Amino acid sequence: IPKTFGVHVVYLSVTPSSTSAKGGETLTVDGNGFDTSTNASCLLDRRDGSPPLEIAATVVNTTAMLCESPVWDNVERSPKLTFSPESPDADLHPLNVTFFPEWLA
Repeated sequence: IPKTFGVHVVYLSVTPSSTSAKGGETLTVDGNGFDTSTNASCLLDRRDGSPPLEIAATVVNTTAMLCESPVWDNVERSPKLTFSPESPDADLHPLNVTFFPEWLA
């Protein structure tokens, strides 16, 4: 009987780490174990108790995926960035994106 091993997904970095609150910039997520045949998404936790904002991601290859930054209306509260599929190491590699006011862009 063949054994099947799950791929361990790890999210390591996001570039750029800051972006304009007007949105529309491509965020590149680097890591390991991404699957081009799986639906993936970037989740932005607003940190206000509401459900996270889910943005469809494009998996480029096993080490990179792309998400488009959304319009962000609360630049004083940068979101915690998580992903789907989830990584068991998410707490070891917390990632954040800082949104700056549109007039600074």
